[in-house]
Amino acid sequence: MHTSKQKPVMILVHEIYGINDHMKSMIDHFDKAGFEVYCPHLLGQAKHFPYASENEAYDYFMNKVGFDESVKIVLNVAKELKTKNAERDICLIGLWGQQLLGNAANMISCLPESLDFMVQG
Repeated sequence: MHTSKQKPVMILVHEIYGINDHMKSMIDHFDKAGFEVYCPHLLGQAKHFPYASENEAYDYFMNKVGFDESVKIVLNVAKELKTKNAERDICLIGLWGQQLLGNAANMISCLPESLDFMVQG
């Protein structure tokens, strides 16, 4: 149970479509639920893709971004947050990509013990 006066931190990993209206509503939902929400933009120069462009979004993610780079971005956010305050709880939630979350969990296990995560799919 989180007992400090600080909000728990959530890193929300967006879908292959980027930070679209759905992701913005999820950020707002978790913010209203009491989390300090971070949703790092993983798509580089692409802003976001409409759901109708699933193949284009998938191809862009796989060819221009990839799982390894996405995990690095997410872990850098987590490290920065823990550096600022090691006592904060961080929850990592991904709305797609069990492979991405699995890669993140494997990389997290190699990090200093001060980084505690809950990884949920």
